Amino acid sequence: MRSVRRVLVLALPFVAGIVGCGGARYVSEEPGGGIVAIPYHTNSWPTYYQDQAEKMMKAKCPKGYVIDMEGPVLIGQAAKEEASRNPANADLVLTSEWILQHPPAVEDTEWQIKFHTK
Repeated sequence: MRSVRRVLVLALPFVAGIVGCGGARYVSEEPGGGIVAIPYHTNSWPTYYQDQAEKMMKAKCPKGYVIDMEGPVLIGQAAKEEASRNPANADLVLTSEWILQHPPAVEDTEWQIKFHTK
């Protein structure tokens, strides 16, 4: 029994690291839509990020929704560094095209989905 407990105690942080604490969240929310962010554009065990985002969009727009734009967006330190390198772009929404031309580190992006009601 003691060894089982020890394995569980050691395995818990590993499993928590894989699953992660983050999931789908609103970046901005409006009466008829908003922007949902997920850490990665994936939909596999154990996170199912795309399913989480879809569930939020369906809850916000029960009669259906339209995706206006989606793609990777710079976040955190990478976004701050870009703003400091080029102050003219400080308020600019970084598009997927810009990111393809200036690829950031994977951990410096999140997948954002902008949507509105049908």
